[in-house]
Amino acid sequence: MNRAVNANNYNPLNLSKTTLWILALSALITEKNDCRHDFFKCYDNKPNMDKDAILKLMKRDWGVTCREELLKNLDWLENTGHDQEFLDTLKHLDSIAESQVGPYIDCLQNEKMKNRVVIVNNYRDLLGRCGIFSWDVSRHIFLCRWALQVGFLTQKEFFVRGFALAKKVQSLYADWNQFAIAHVAGRQFWLASIEKNNVTNEYPRFKRLMVHEYSPWNQLDWNTPLTGASEILVDEILSIRLSEERFLQVQAMFSKLGETLDYLAVGKTYCDHRFEGDEKEKEEKRAAAMFWLTRTHAQEHEEIHDY
Repeated sequence: MNRAVNANNYNPLNLSKTTLWILALSALITEKNDCRHDFFKCYDNKPNMDKDAILKLMKRDWGVTCREELLKNLDWLENTGHDQEFLDTLKHLDSIAESQVGPYIDCLQNEKMKNRVVIVNNYRDLLGRCGIFSWDVSRHIFLCRWALQVGFLTQKEFFVRGFALAKKVQSLYADWNQFAIAHVAGRQFWLASIEKNNVTNEYPRFKRLMVHEYSPWNQLDWNTPLTGASEILVDEILSIRLSEERFLQVQAMFSKLGETLDYLAVGKTYCDHRFEGDEKEKEEKRAAAMFWLTRTHAQEHEEIHDY
């Protein structure tokens, strides 16, 4: 956990609790990469990590060089991942008499398979049918954050995926502690290794997330209500160009509705932080953002989620 994060600079974009909760699903990997937990994009705080550098990482770690390859990996993580093999192995162990589990493991000749069966057996009581979906989700969210930074995903696509995953994960695990255990188990399962250091190497990151005041796991209760987030979609906002007349109309509209929007300050802060250009251009883009927020407000009253 970055020790420089404190009350004065935590969550500078005023992201909603739902958004922060989604980002927190990648917390252990975020810690490993020394990134901020309260930014959409992993390396917004690291100028040296430009688009080319991230593309190289995506190719090295995932074989991803384009959007189509990205979506294929994300779909695999969501629908199959390592969790499916873990649960299949667990189901097989459950079909064996307890007294025969040890002999069954001893008879396995393939070392990788044997180690994975041992790992599943070791975590049976701690995780059970919860499995290691946590591991797949952590990587899914972190890969999405990379994809945002290189332009392979829009923020809306990120929210659609992240929101669905967050709802599933929240119902699957009891708390951040069990979520973390499943992540560590998943990493062991992926490595197919029972070496002790594969667990102990994760402990410092786990400890930071558990004790640091501004860790997402301390800032956000596991049972935080997850609702359709009203974050501003930059891709959508920046594409809007307003005439002078329309600009004044939007200002008047927002002034009228602004008092009813609890995220008015969020929108203004986010716009001020992100928008570049001269003052007129900033004002125009902010007006466009406000227009988007008023539309979102109307949709939410009809229970339409806007991510």
